Amino acid sequence: MDIQKKYRWALTGLIIMILLNAATLVTIWINQPDGKDWRKHRDQEHKSDSIQEYMKEELGITDQQAEIIIEVRREHYREIRMFRDSLEQHRRAYFKFIMSEDAEDQAKRDSVLNLLTDQYENIEGLLYSHMTEINELLNDEQKSRFEEMMLRTYFKDQGDRQDRNKRKKDQ
Repeated sequence: MDIQKKYRWALTGLIIMILLNAATLVTIWINQPDGKDWRKHRDQEHKSDSIQEYMKEELGITDQQAEIIIEVRREHYREIRMFRDSLEQHRRAYFKFIMSEDAEDQAKRDSVLNLLTDQYENIEGLLYSHMTEINELLNDEQKSRFEEMMLRTYFKDQGDRQDRNKRKKDQ
């Protein structure tokens, strides 16, 4: 096969692929699902008070408790944002170090890794404090429900096991 013929076949194939991709995109665009706009990011649709509404349903918190929780959460996220930025910087520094020629230097690697580990510990500590602060706002029944909710949220396996054990006891 001569070079011109190969070129024509390649060009024809490219044009067909472009047309098929365009047809697929148009079909998807026309047949987009009703309801939520699937092109928007989930966080853009997320209401800032939706967690309080969820807690009202799940825990039975009052409006006054919800207002306090809103403020507690705002403060928590202000604090955590600073640590996340710092954590990201330390993660990048650790990655750069690993990819550098100095990666074999054990002392330097431990130093960078310790900074990263400290950041993770700080974030975990803030999360613990935040959950404790919210827990203190609840009555005994709400505390029990809150614990179950957190187990389902953060420890799905444990929450599933607890639910199964609870059902067994109830039988």
